[in-house]
Amino acid sequence: MPKTAYHHGDLRQALVDAALDVMMRDGLPDFTLARAAKAAGVTPAAVYRHFTDRRDLLAEVARQGHERLAFLTSHAENTADPATAILDYAGAFSDFVRSFPGHFCAMSPGIVPTDQTALLADAVARSDAILMRLCVRLGEASGAELPPEDIARHIQVLCRGLVQSACNTQGDTLRSALAVYLRGLGLSPPIR
Repeated sequence: MPKTAYHHGDLRQALVDAALDVMMRDGLPDFTLARAAKAAGVTPAAVYRHFTDRRDLLAEVARQGHERLAFLTSHAENTADPATAILDYAGAFSDFVRSFPGHFCAMSPGIVPTDQTALLADAVARSDAILMRLCVRLGEASGAELPPEDIARHIQVLCRGLVQSACNTQGDTLRSALAVYLRGLGLSPPIR
């Protein structure tokens, strides 16, 4: 973000946007508050009026990511067939990663504790609850002996694991892997 981009509006959001720019340009390991401040066109001291440290800023990036993920994946709950709903969830997950790669990277396990802030913990709970509700339905439809929590964990691992380290998605690969998983639960997902 060029220095002229910030004009005493919402500095907190300007810093989040700058953080995303820096993360995508330099990579998450090289992300610093000083680089975010420079990208936002403010002094490093200005960052500390809104964020206590690097982790606090990344927690806000992750919180916004979970909010977006919840919005995009919530539509899968409207799908009647549970297997198709999981595939719709995976498609929305792939769309999220493709559209918001910086947010996805900040949401990666080990980057920021999910309880870093109360707002982040709440956003994580809301986005996780969507998948859990879908997995409860899936478990009921399949008669699987696996608890819904295990099914959700498996689906999360497949979704996250089939996303390349550069935050590019392999949508067809993800759908194929989930179709195999669903067949293992005794369901026949529709082929699209």
